[in-house]
Amino acid sequence: MKVLLWLYRSHINTKGLIPVMMRIIINNKRINFPTQITIEEKNWDKNKQSIKGSDDLTLKYNRYLTSLKARVWNYYNENIKVGKPVTVGQVKQYVLGNDSTQYTLLEAVNYQIDSLRAGVG
Repeated sequence: MKVLLWLYRSHINTKGLIPVMMRIIINNKRINFPTQITIEEKNWDKNKQSIKGSDDLTLKYNRYLTSLKARVWNYYNENIKVGKPVTVGQVKQYVLGNDSTQYTLLEAVNYQIDSLRAGVG
């Protein structure tokens, strides 16, 4: 698995800021998604995959980017330890916080009814 951070130079906004993207590669399959951080190109350190500078905002952004990478690696390692296959889509959903199970309205109502019945008996 590889985790990369890079600038999406073709998507410069009107203020001249470029979004920082994350790329995850597992078994030659990759997925890209934005990190919600935008910076000027001159502030990007390509080799370190981080933002140059020492002001508070830069440090905050770099900590956030480091925590994203750590979340990716933790999720990957935890699933590999228990023998679960890991896909790039699963990792992305986990990192973005969209990995929770979604229930239909019928499932939620049935769950509530079952809970009420258990309380009565």
